[in-house]
Amino acid sequence: MDKTNNSSRDLSADTLVEILVRLPPNSRRRLRLVCRRWKKLIDQRTATDMQRRTKIIAVAKGLTTFVIDLLKPGSPRLPLWRTNTYMAERNRTMSIVGTCNGLVCLCDDLIPGRAITIANPSTGETLRLPPLRTSRGLVDMNNNKKRSWHQTYGFGYHHGTGRYKVLHVPCHFDPIWQPRDIVHVFTLGEASWREVHAKTNARCSLGCSSIINVADMIYWLTEEAGKIMSFDLKHERVTGTKPLAVPVVPSTYHLAKVHGKLGVAVCDDDYVRLWVLEGEGWIHRYILELRQQEKWMMRRELVPHTHPERRSQASNTFRSSAVAMSSAAAAPEEPRPVRFGIMGCASIARKLSRAMLLAAPIAAVAAVGSRSEAKARLFAADNGLPAATRLHGSYEALLDDPDVDAVYLPLPTSLHVRWAVAAAGRGKHLEKPTALCAADLDAILAACEENGVQFMDSTMWMHHPRTAKMRELLDDRSTIGDVRVINSVFSFRANEDFLENDIRVKPDLDALGALGDAGWYCIRAILWAVDYSLPRNVVALRDPIKNQAGVLIACGATLYWADDKVATFHCSFLTNLTMDITVIGTNGTLHVTDFVIPYEEKSGPFSVASESNFAELHTGWVPQPSRHVVATELPQEALMVQEFCRLVQGIRDGGGGVERKWPAITRKTQVVMDAVKTSIDKGFQSVDVAS
Repeated sequence: MDKTNNSSRDLSADTLVEILVRLPPNSRRRLRLVCRRWKKLIDQRTATDMQRRTKIIAVAKGLTTFVIDLLKPGSPRLPLWRTNTYMAERNRTMSIVGTCNGLVCLCDDLIPGRAITIANPSTGETLRLPPLRTSRGLVDMNNNKKRSWHQTYGFGYHHGTGRYKVLHVPCHFDPIWQPRDIVHVFTLGEASWREVHAKTNARCSLGCSSIINVADMIYWLTEEAGKIMSFDLKHERVTGTKPLAVPVVPSTYHLAKVHGKLGVAVCDDDYVRLWVLEGEGWIHRYILELRQQEKWMMRRELVPHTHPERRSQASNTFRSSAVAMSSAAAAPEEPRPVRFGIMGCASIARKLSRAMLLAAPIAAVAAVGSRSEAKARLFAADNGLPAATRLHGSYEALLDDPDVDAVYLPLPTSLHVRWAVAAAGRGKHLEKPTALCAADLDAILAACEENGVQFMDSTMWMHHPRTAKMRELLDDRSTIGDVRVINSVFSFRANEDFLENDIRVKPDLDALGALGDAGWYCIRAILWAVDYSLPRNVVALRDPIKNQAGVLIACGATLYWADDKVATFHCSFLTNLTMDITVIGTNGTLHVTDFVIPYEEKSGPFSVASESNFAELHTGWVPQPSRHVVATELPQEALMVQEFCRLVQGIRDGGGGVERKWPAITRKTQVVMDAVKTSIDKGFQSVDVAS
C-alpha cells in the first residue's frame, strides 16, 4: 500500500485518515508499521501522542521469520523459529491463529491436524502441540493441499483460571472430521487434545474471518447464515448466540472485537454495518459508507504486541514443554486505564481532576472540554494535568474524541439531560450527572442502558471505607438493633458572592438550590441507613427560605415508613458547616459528624453507643460510646473514581454488563427529593413517594 503501488484497490488518503483518527493512539502506533504511506499519514494528520512504546515486532522475509528491537537500530535479529531448509519451507505456510499476552499461536496450513505451534517472539522458543486425533485416528498427513486451516483454530486465555486453550472446530471442506457434533480442545499444561460435545451444525465457515477470542469466550461463524457459536473457556460449553436480525450470507460478514465485545461487520456493495452484541441482543452501532472506487477493502489482522517488560515475564519462564508453556506464558497485560474527558471547568471539576490523577494507573485524564479552548487550557495548566491532555473548545468536540472512555460532567443540573444523553449515545460512560426531577433522570438512565454504558453519581462519601465499616455495624442487630430514627443535617454558611452569583442559586441553572445540593446528601444518608427502602410519604418542614428568584437556600422534611420508622433532614446555605448523620436503633446509636467531607483526608471518624444506660445517680453514661477511626490511603473521591473505573473496565475489556446498583440508588434518592419539592410547592402537604 505504498505510493509506488497504483492499485485501484488502495484506500484514499481521506478515507484512511477518517479510520485512523477513530483509533486509540496505541493502535495507531502499530499501524504506522504497516507501510510508508500509513506512517506518513499518521504522523502528519492524526494525534501527536505517537511516542513509540512498542519495542519489538515479528517480521517475515522470504523463508525466515524473526523479531527486531525497534528502539535499538542495528540490533541483531532474533529468529522466531529455526530456519533450516526443512523448517524454512514449512514456515512459509505458517499463519497466525491468535495472540494472548505475548504468545503467538501458529498454524501450518499445509499440515492439518499436526499444525499448531505456540511461539514466544521475545525468545524465539516454540512449543509444538501433539497431533490432533479424531475418532478415525490421526488426520491424513498426505492431504497437503494448501488450505486456510488456521481459520479452524482459535487461541484463548481465561482471566479467571489463568489457562490457555487452543480450540479446533470442524469446517465445511474437511470431510474426515467425524462426528460433526464435537470440537477439540487442547489446554496448555495437558498432554493431549480432548473432545467436547457441540451442537449440530456448529461447523465453522471459512473465508469470513478467523475464530476470535473475546472476553473469555471463543466465537466462530457457522455455515448457517447469521449463526454464531461460542465456546466458554472456563466451563468448556458450546452454545449459540442470538442470531443477527438482518439477512446476510456467509461471505458478507466478519467477526470483530469492538471495545471488548463481540461485533459483526456486515458488508454490502455500498456500506459496512457494524453490529455489537450487548447483553442478550445485537445493537447496530456503526455504519461506513464506501465510495465507488473504494468498494474493495483489504482486511489485514494486526497482531498486538505487549510491552517489553511483560514480554520479559514470558521469556523468563518459557520452556519447551506443555506444563512450562501453561505457566510461563506472560502474565496478562494490565488493563488499560479508563480515559476521562472532563466536560466543563467548574470548581468541583478541580477536585475530581485531582482524584483522577491520584487514582492512576486505573484512571487517566485524556481531555478537557469547555466553551472555549482557552478556558480548557487554563484549567489544564492550573490543575497540573498531563501535557498530552487534549483540549477542546466545545462540549461536542469532547464527545467526538475517540480516545475518551468516560465523561465527568460537572455542568449545571439543568444541562445534565442534554449532555448526559448525548454522551451516552456516543458510548461514553458517565460520572456525576443527576437531574432536576425523576423524569429527567430516567431519560439519562435510559440512554445509558440502551448504549451499555455505566452510570454513577458523584456522592463521594459512599466510597470511603468508613461507610462500609458503618454498614457492618448497622447490619449487626446486637449493636444497633432495628433502626427507628434517622436525623441528617448538611449546611454551610455561604458568602454574599455565592448567594448572588453561584449557579446553585440560579433558577435557570440549578433550580433546586440547597435541596438539590446539600439536601441530596442528607436524603442519600437516610436511605443508606435503612438499606435503601423507600419511605411511604414525606412532609416538608414549614417555612423554608428562598432567595428573591424563588430558589431554596434552606429547607427540610420528615420522611415516614410503613413500619413507623421516621427520618428528618435539614439543608442550608445559611448556617455553620455541619455534616451530621445520627442513626438510632433499638439497641444502639451511630453518629457521624463529618459524613460528606471527613475532617481529614486520610481518616474518617464515627462513634457508636450500644446498650447505653445511665450511670449510678444519673451522673454519666454506662458504657460510654466507642470512637472508631477508619484510615484510607486515598481520599474518598479517588476511591470513587477507582470503583467507577473498575466497572468501566469490566464492560470495555471484559465484555461484562453495567452495574445497576448505582443507577438504582440514584433514582431512589431522586424520587424522594421530588416528593420533598412537591410537598413544599403544595404548602407542606403529605406526598406519597413514587416507586
